[in-house]
Amino acid sequence: MALRFRWHPLILERLLLLRTERARMYTFESKVLVVLPAWRLCATTRAGVVERKRRGESADEPSRMNSRNAMPDIHVVHTRIGVVVDLRRNMLAYVEPVWERADLRISSWTSPRSRSRHTVEQERPLLRSVSKDMEREYSLMRRGGPDWLLWSMVEIISDELVLVVLAYREIVNALQDRLHAEGDRFDRENVKLILAASADMDNLLKEAKPLKRVLQSLADYKDWPSEELGRYFDDIRIDVSDALESMELVIDVCNSLKGEVQTYKDGHMNDILYVLTIVTTIFVPGQFLTGLYGMNFVVGYCVFRKICRRVFRASLTGALLLQDDDGAPTIPELRWKQ
Repeated sequence: MALRFRWHPLILERLLLLRTERARMYTFESKVLVVLPAWRLCATTRAGVVERKRRGESADEPSRMNSRNAMPDIHVVHTRIGVVVDLRRNMLAYVEPVWERADLRISSWTSPRSRSRHTVEQERPLLRSVSKDMEREYSLMRRGGPDWLLWSMVEIISDELVLVVLAYREIVNALQDRLHAEGDRFDRENVKLILAASADMDNLLKEAKPLKRVLQSLADYKDWPSEELGRYFDDIRIDVSDALESMELVIDVCNSLKGEVQTYKDGHMNDILYVLTIVTTIFVPGQFLTGLYGMNFVVGYCVFRKICRRVFRASLTGALLLQDDDGAPTIPELRWKQ
């Protein structure tokens, strides 16, 4: 393909190393190479998120997900797509490797049953989603050229990223409601889920930030056949920026939840110590009397004990001595035979 369409050798090199490439835009004469990372929810997770979004439910009001059974499963798949646009030949070629499970910790929360229903091989290619617009009688895809086809693919990637962030927001908001309901009974599994969501959003934020720079480069590119295409790319850049801000918001909420969990645990520990202090205070008088009236005394006299008694009498400790110089107890009750 590279020889037939006279691709630059660097284009071929970038496509062969596509899995290790970061999101970037390259220009080679009349050809544009765009490397785009793509994330997508699996079919089951995506259906639930899209259905709640269609009903107009807000991600900040997950009232129907207060129990663990209602906690939605999250399966995210990931790939990198290479798109080559030849403006002179009016042609577009793209390389889409096999979708793989994204390296996200929160997927370990999903049950084995739901995980077995989904396989990576079930993921449809990105171009299949674009082909629906091309089949319509009137659409931008049929009116425009390969540059509009690139815009459509970038828009789908942006929309899928927004759904991934929305699914994480639903999880975190459900955990927040559960924490406020359970308080100090919030178990460790939920804490692990909070830590996993925070780590996943942090990793996703680092990998998705270069996508914003690529969209800015696409919007500023001056050789597009259509002048309005740059504005469309800029709109997608704004959507990606909002998604990145939502990721930062999820991370902040997770950090806040970790602090709230520690506050609830500290309050529970303070309550336990308060109860133990009351119980200890109740038993202290009995322990004191038991120790006081259970002492053994040896009645006798020695010069050393007499000297010690005289020395201690001169101090405050001497007022608390319970024996006289002969070793006999000074408390009358301790002199009783029984």
